[in-house]
Amino acid sequence: LAMKPGDALDWRARDAARRALRREYQALGMPQAKINLNVIPVEEPAGQGAGKPAPAEADLQIVIEEGQQILCRSVVIRGNQAFTALRLRAQMQTKGSWGFIKNYYADETFADDLNALRKFYADHGYFDARVERGAFEVSRSGAAAAVSPVARIEEGRRYVFGNVEVSGARLFSRADVLAPFESIPGRPY
Repeated sequence: LAMKPGDALDWRARDAARRALRREYQALGMPQAKINLNVIPVEEPAGQGAGKPAPAEADLQIVIEEGQQILCRSVVIRGNQAFTALRLRAQMQTKGSWGFIKNYYADETFADDLNALRKFYADHGYFDARVERGAFEVSRSGAAAAVSPVARIEEGRRYVFGNVEVSGARLFSRADVLAPFESIPGRPY
């Protein structure tokens, strides 16, 4: 950490410390690690405090729950019809392992991935799409656990632009107002 005794413990310093620790654990293949930083005020000894007030002091307590190192074998996507699984996986941070490349599963990252898929579908006109966590496929190879996270998708209907109506236009003609919208009907909303 880029901290030493006497440094200010403002939110920026604590956030930088948390990010640095998270990077270290991710580099070790442990993205499940939870890092909490607690600021514990140090009380002034009795008898001090006469005269100039001393700057407030505090200790920084770092609590780390390492969690388990779980290998991510592959990411499974079920129920997709409009988009290929490859295109949907490109929206995700959770990646599968192959060959000598090992990727590890992190619950928070997968939750973010499901939100990214929901946004992707909404951006393409699928406002009713449901993207949920499915039942994971778990396997063991000796003492090591491997998981294949599953994203279940129900796409629903795709909304498209319909007709464009103009009403109340006074500064421009109806044709001028409609011109930018001529290519839009029938396209994803």
